[in-house]
Amino acid sequence: MSKPAREARGPMRGGPKAMAKPSNLGDTVKRIARYMKDEKWLLVIVFFAIIISSLANIIGISALQIVIDDFLHPM
Repeated sequence: MSKPAREARGPMRGGPKAMAKPSNLGDTVKRIARYMKDEKWLLVIVFFAIIISSLANIIGISALQIVIDDFLHPM
């Protein structure tokens, strides 16, 4: 006869559980917007800072490509 299956031990027995779907996503977003109403200007600054950072990253990579392609020659 075969042995009965042993029960899993330790933390996270049985693996991850399914997460519930958010019930009122719109209400949650509105509530967060109410919390942030006094800091709208700060959100605008953060948005533009992200855009400027992304553009600077793209420009830096493009400049590095030009340096590698035009000025560095293989030995």
